Amino acid sequence: HLVCFQRGRGSYAPVPGCDGNGIGGKDYCYNPVATTPAPTPAPTPAPTPAPFAPTTAAPTPVPTTAPTPAPTLVPTVEPTPEPTAEPTVTPTETPTVSFAPSTTGPALVNVGDGLSSYNLCQGNCNIDVDCAGDLVCFQSDVEGGSVPGCSGVTEGTTNYCFTPTVHTDNLPLILIGNGLDHGSYGECQGDCDSDLDCNGDHLVCFQR
Repeated sequence: HLVCFQRGRGSYAPVPGCDGNGIGGKDYCYNPVATTPAPTPAPTPAPTPAPFAPTTAAPTPVPTTAPTPAPTLVPTVEPTPEPTAEPTVTPTETPTVSFAPSTTGPALVNVGDGLSSYNLCQGNCNIDVDCAGDLVCFQSDVEGGSVPGCSGVTEGTTNYCFTPTVHTDNLPLILIGNGLDHGSYGECQGDCDSDLDCNGDHLVCFQR
């Protein structure tokens, strides 16, 4: 709502809604809505300005900047970390399966580590896939133990391949792969990740 209040050359006419005379002959913005226009006064003759005398300004002194002292660096002492106590992990006990030692099967024999295929009653296998055919790896953790279907006793913690179905009537554990489609794994087959991976209404995935 502001408009420009025009006043003549050298005029000191008051600007509505504003205080002071301002500079003669200069125009100013004002609000005509909020202000009742004042009557226009008779023009006031402009005062005769005094002759202009230039004023020589005194040179501005340049401030003297005192040198800023370098901060004294205090060596940072790294905190000594408290030793983190390693969590105590209680080993999971493997259930002991007892079988009567056999005197009629092949003799237990340790043929060495890292072979690609171990036959019946041979060790030292690590997992089921180390054993030939449908044999599985019997995990032995005692000296002088027995392996189902094999004669003799175990040597140290050597693991031996054996046929579980002959002695337990259970299906052998078979690893057919990981990440297969849902419903791809039958009973005693792995490696499943969830119950949906199992084939059958009553099969679930045993996580270990």
